Amino acid sequence: MAQEFPHPQANTSAIILLQGNDVTDKATKHFTLDLEQHLLNSSALNSVENVTTVYSLERTILTEGIQRLSPAIYSLETTTLGLNSLLYLVPLGFEQAWIQTNNTALTIYGIPAFYLAEWNSNGHDDAAANQTTMTYIDSIIASGTFDPNATSLLSLYYHHYYLSWTNETNISDPSVRIITAIKNAVGNTTASLSSQAQLEVLGIWQYFSLTTWNSSSSLNWYTQTTTEPVLGQQFGNTPFQPLYTSYFAYWMVAWNASFAGPSETPQARLSTILVPAFVSTAAGLATGLPTGKSIASLIDGISTTFDLANAANATLIHGFAIAQVKQGSLTTSFLEAVYALSPNPSYVAAQFLANQTLLSSTLLTYPLQIPSEILRNFISPSRDAMIILVDFSKSPGSFGSADTDPILKNVVTIRNVISQLKASDGGPTQT
Repeated sequence: MAQEFPHPQANTSAIILLQGNDVTDKATKHFTLDLEQHLLNSSALNSVENVTTVYSLERTILTEGIQRLSPAIYSLETTTLGLNSLLYLVPLGFEQAWIQTNNTALTIYGIPAFYLAEWNSNGHDDAAANQTTMTYIDSIIASGTFDPNATSLLSLYYHHYYLSWTNETNISDPSVRIITAIKNAVGNTTASLSSQAQLEVLGIWQYFSLTTWNSSSSLNWYTQTTTEPVLGQQFGNTPFQPLYTSYFAYWMVAWNASFAGPSETPQARLSTILVPAFVSTAAGLATGLPTGKSIASLIDGISTTFDLANAANATLIHGFAIAQVKQGSLTTSFLEAVYALSPNPSYVAAQFLANQTLLSSTLLTYPLQIPSEILRNFISPSRDAMIILVDFSKSPGSFGSADTDPILKNVVTIRNVISQLKASDGGPTQT
């Protein structure tokens, strides 16, 4: 034994030697686990302080690992959702705000501008201008570019605009008359809107004009200034805030530049410039952060896993987080069991899962392994011998008779326990 396990032991420890063809097999495992519990719980033993086996060590490694891994998985889910929000949902939110701004500007200024052009071309005939404008509005609604709320606003606003226009016949200058009709229509329309909708309509009315309502630079600037602080609220006081500022600026440059190309719908424009290569540029923007290396690595994985359609998919985010944590001998099933314990599992819950894992796997397949330099102190290189350490709180009074020394008597009791377990459980060939 000294040759196989050449490390000193104190007089307060007893060594149990197990021998067999393969002491890492399941039968020896069950024998060792049963022996550990019998020695720790036996009323016939005196001053037992601890029983150390490869499985008690493995239990400790698993328990501590479970308590470490569970919050790591939940944290990665949160981080992944945050990065997905930044990389995909921020541009998507911007695009939706841009569409809303464009549609509202078209409603407030574009429709009156169309009406005035028709009015001029039809010899100042209000009925004819109204008919062609209504046809134009119907075509807009039929195109599907306006959602139900925008459609309702368009219909309500034009109703008020046309009434105001036809009531302002005393204004001879059409350029003054249309501005007056627009102002009156905005006032009458917003009176029936929610506070938030009022602010949105009034903001667009005040910023745009009959000459700028369809200017891409004006639309882009207005959307940027109104959405940047709103979209950024979710990143306040988080590691993503500096990255958000850089990414949003980079995003705006790309969005603005895209208008120099062929005319596209906002959705097509978004999918054109928001490709994995673009998302990956955020990895470079992240490297200046304290956690830049880890965030940049996550972004690389995110760019090949997610897209606009699934960026908020909780199931996919969870699977991605599990895959990021999974390494070495860790398995998906084990990590899922760890995750099921909650973000911060108690020691009792973690140890319960550790014990289940001890029973279901073997020393060679446990998801968290005992370091080899420690394992060799308990199992021989040929795996035909294994030791168990039993620590007592005191050493024998003498090395005389077990009849008079309670510590020495423990040795006799341990032998009896081993004999009983071998008779019932089988296990190693020799002890």
